[in-house]
Amino acid sequence: MAATAMGVNVSRLKIQVFILSALVASVSGSLYVHFVTFISPTTCNIMFSILLVMMVVVGGMANIWGCILGAALLTILPEYLRVFEDYDVIVYGFILLFIIMFLPGGLSQGFAMAYSTIRRGRSKA
Repeated sequence: MAATAMGVNVSRLKIQVFILSALVASVSGSLYVHFVTFISPTTCNIMFSILLVMMVVVGGMANIWGCILGAALLTILPEYLRVFEDYDVIVYGFILLFIIMFLPGGLSQGFAMAYSTIRRGRSKA
C-alpha cells in the first residue's frame, strides 16, 4: 500500500522480480546440470531443497559470510552424523530449532554478538 501511495506500479514490479528470479534459477540450474553432467528427478528432491534453505537459516541471511558458514557447516555435518544412521533428520531438526529459538539471525549473528561481548570485556579491563 505504501509503494502504491508513492506512485510505484506494484504489479509491474512483481512481474519484474518474478522474471529476474526465474532467470537466476534457470542459469543456476543450467550450470548445476553442466557441472554434474547428469540430471534426474531425484537430483533435486525435497530433502535437498530443505537442506539449501537450512544452510541459509543456520548461517544467517544478514550477510554472505553467514550463508557460506551455514553451507560449510551443513556440508561437513553429514560425515559426523553417520553414527546416527537414519536419525540424522532428527538431529537436523534439533539444530534448526536451536538456531531459530536462540539465534534468529543465524550463526553469523551469534559470532558477531560474541565478538562484541569479548571486545567490550577487554576494553573495560
